[in-house]
Amino acid sequence: MERGRGPRRRCGDLEEHRSLPECTFGEVRALLHEALERGAARGPSRGGTDGRTPDGPAARDRLRSGGVPAALRSPPRAASARLRRDLKAPRKRGPIRPVLEEVSIRGFKSLADVTLELGRFNVVIGANGAGKTNLLEAIGLIGCAAYGAVDDEAFLRRGVRPGVPALFKSAFKGRDKIPRLIRLQATSPDGGLYRVALDNPIGEPQPAWRIANESVELHGEVIASRGPAGARLKLSHDTKRESVQLDSRSSIAQFVRARPDALPSGLLGDLADFAIYTPFTPMLRGTVPDSSARVPLGLSGGRLAEATRELSRGTAHEREGLEVALGLIDWARSIDVGTPAEAQLSPAVGTKRNVVRFRDRFMVDKRSWLSAFDASEGALYVLFLSILAAHGQSPRVVAIDNVDQGLNPRLARALISRTQEMILGDVSRPQMILTAHSPLVLDALRLRDPRVRLFVVQRARSGETQVRRLPWDEALEKAEEAGMTLSRLWLSGALGGMPEL
Repeated sequence: MERGRGPRRRCGDLEEHRSLPECTFGEVRALLHEALERGAARGPSRGGTDGRTPDGPAARDRLRSGGVPAALRSPPRAASARLRRDLKAPRKRGPIRPVLEEVSIRGFKSLADVTLELGRFNVVIGANGAGKTNLLEAIGLIGCAAYGAVDDEAFLRRGVRPGVPALFKSAFKGRDKIPRLIRLQATSPDGGLYRVALDNPIGEPQPAWRIANESVELHGEVIASRGPAGARLKLSHDTKRESVQLDSRSSIAQFVRARPDALPSGLLGDLADFAIYTPFTPMLRGTVPDSSARVPLGLSGGRLAEATRELSRGTAHEREGLEVALGLIDWARSIDVGTPAEAQLSPAVGTKRNVVRFRDRFMVDKRSWLSAFDASEGALYVLFLSILAAHGQSPRVVAIDNVDQGLNPRLARALISRTQEMILGDVSRPQMILTAHSPLVLDALRLRDPRVRLFVVQRARSGETQVRRLPWDEALEKAEEAGMTLSRLWLSGALGGMPEL
């Protein structure tokens, strides 16, 4: 039995539909532009000669008459004003270009044909099951190929869920056949390109995927390639490509990675080191071992105590991560690492030799230390993300799935804002791709900066995942001036990425 669906209400006019029921973001944007045009037709305001609306009560009245929807208008609050000032404040800027510039995916799970143009700091939103994690795992799949092998061991090392070919390959209803190959491509801003096609028969699945064809290019010149006719590798800049013997389950990219002089600007190395982090509270507390251990942090939150100690003994640049975490945990006076005995941990709690400790500023000194086992899980998530952003051994490209889990919405907003500052303030810090569900996370994003990007993910009627970047434009500028935050726009359904409930 199928669930019935009534006719969809369209948004014809802002005055008629002030609550914007089920509006798409395109409709909201078009209506906002209409309001702007009506304001322009009335001529410049008395507050200026450039046609822009000045601040103040009179300006807000004019915006109301222009048709800004009341249901999405937030009352002015000092905190919101401070946040907007922070987002507009000038920052130290590094190069705009990211490590990964563009990723293309064809035929992987719900990603029939998706291209993602990334910035330095990326946030992906959408309904549960829309395909956000699939996007991250597709990048992990490219990373496996760049590393040299595509199998369950390589998947687990990068945080990709192992699966059988029947579930990895797109299989939508109404299609003649399931595509045999999963096609993936990644580019870097300095001319590097890696393209690979993966094959594993559904009828006779193998432990390792076969690399059907691949190509490594730099500024349009093919450095290495493989296909049905064999594999060829260019050994130096001034020689021709030569044939090499290669197993079908080993990539030619690993040979290119072994030659730094032929490497396309580190693209393959950065892909091979890519990881998806999904921290879990027991691993963060140190009571359960992390099976996906990596340096500096395990994919599930392991090594938190070790990484905390490393940062505390690191450079001032690295210690910024601890300073950010401490500034966001309002009840903590200090953070350090000690033994279970020093942390006043119960003997019944199984833990490692070292544990993270927080000093509660409200408690008397002799009873003020809380171990990671006793502390708030939100404090552990804050510490985890701050360390990952600041640690010198973090991968150059990292993804965090459900970055806002376990966090109060305001804390999530503040954490994303501070992490964003750290990433944009120093080009040596990792490029980040985050998935989130908390609306307030959106209000922390500085979308005016082209290095910061917001992607909305949703499923089409056919089931394919669609990804759309939400750029900053005049419509969003006016919406912000009217107090219409991105969080309210998203909750209204105007941005998309919401379930049809």
